[in-house]
Amino acid sequence: MEERNFRSYYYEKVGFRVVEEKKSLDILFKESPIDKKKLTHFTLRFTVPNTHRNALYCILLGILPTYQKLWTFVKHQRKQHFEDLHHTLRLLQVNNQQISKPQLYALMKSLESGNLKLNYQHQLGSHDNLIFIRICEALVRIAESESDLYWISKGFFQLFLSFRPYLRTLAAYTDKVMLKEDEKLYQYLVDHNIWKDLPLETWYENALLAILPGIALQK
Repeated sequence: MEERNFRSYYYEKVGFRVVEEKKSLDILFKESPIDKKKLTHFTLRFTVPNTHRNALYCILLGILPTYQKLWTFVKHQRKQHFEDLHHTLRLLQVNNQQISKPQLYALMKSLESGNLKLNYQHQLGSHDNLIFIRICEALVRIAESESDLYWISKGFFQLFLSFRPYLRTLAAYTDKVMLKEDEKLYQYLVDHNIWKDLPLETWYENALLAILPGIALQK
């Protein structure tokens, strides 16, 4: 076995595969411009190291450009926009003491889109806002700042909305993937009439946040 392959195999067995993944991401991040297709491919195959998650998601979600030399300027603009939204809610006398930060960010998103209601407490209970709040709660540990948490959460939420018209297709595709990945388990679920009763569309409608731990979204 070649030395490099042996090292990779050893890292994976003892739980240090992330060392090789971090090196791979470091190489991708040195490109100018950064190749978003390569980053996307990486996230589909590997767990993203903690040290790179914030920047990687900012790039893939369009929050940061693919040219690193522009990051300082864009981050400043994003932070200023975030603070302006926050300040506006204070002027509107939204009581920060009565709501959580994820709820506050949901209201900021509504304000930004021009959909903020006078009865904002009731608005926080809408289906879409509840999903956005859960996304914020899941991502709070990876964001490097409150501003990044807002923009990354909003990016994931918009990505979720883009898949909403295809929920039935996703449910049907899940059937095929399950059969391919674990035929024995799939057949067991079918034979015992469990598979047909799984609320796949409902799970997807809630971005799987009701059944998966928050760390699954982080990775």
